[in-house]
Amino acid sequence: MTARSVAAALCLLAAWSPRLLEAQEDETRWEVWPEVDVWVQLNERWKLYFPVAMSRAREVDYLEGLVGANVDYRFNHHLSARIGYRYLWAISERDNPDQYQEHRPIAEVTVRVYPGLGITLLDRNRFDLRVINGETSWRYRNRLRAERPFPLASDRSLTPYAMLEAGYDSRYDEFNRLRLQAGAEYQFSRRAMLDTYYVHQRDDRSSVPRLNAIGLALNLFF
Repeated sequence: MTARSVAAALCLLAAWSPRLLEAQEDETRWEVWPEVDVWVQLNERWKLYFPVAMSRAREVDYLEGLVGANVDYRFNHHLSARIGYRYLWAISERDNPDQYQEHRPIAEVTVRVYPGLGITLLDRNRFDLRVINGETSWRYRNRLRAERPFPLASDRSLTPYAMLEAGYDSRYDEFNRLRLQAGAEYQFSRRAMLDTYYVHQRDDRSSVPRLNAIGLALNLFF
């Protein structure tokens, strides 16, 4: 498997995702989230991160595109920080004729601890400033993650992980979202890694209060 073949498969999946979601819309609401992430390592401390993704919008019932740019800085083995910007917009608007777009500056800090047995625990605290169709709000997101890499032959490795995230939304003045995620990252070359995962999300303030999704994220490293 090569990065080019995986990228082609994700592009094909992205093209068919709207039809897949519409076909399952009246059933149990399973979704597919394709994504491509590009990482540029500037030096041992500085890194650039560029995500391109597609998913069903969280608060509304249509497809949402996302592009972004981020700068990461690693202070040491235990502490890192990120600042960035995301732009989100409506891809399909069958159920909502109003144009949807969001400008989202972000800032986050991640703490890592190493309890032993090759396990890494990460606590990420993130702040999103959201400007949705001209209306400003903010969201705080705390995510706990546990991972354990297993080296394979050559440059390959497999890293299973599990995550729990809680989100606070200033519009409702409460923690309204809980997300559970489990998956595995397969590093199949020095330049490419495929992250496959399952997500279950609960959000009583969303038009979709219960959501299940399968995610496929191709990560490219430069």
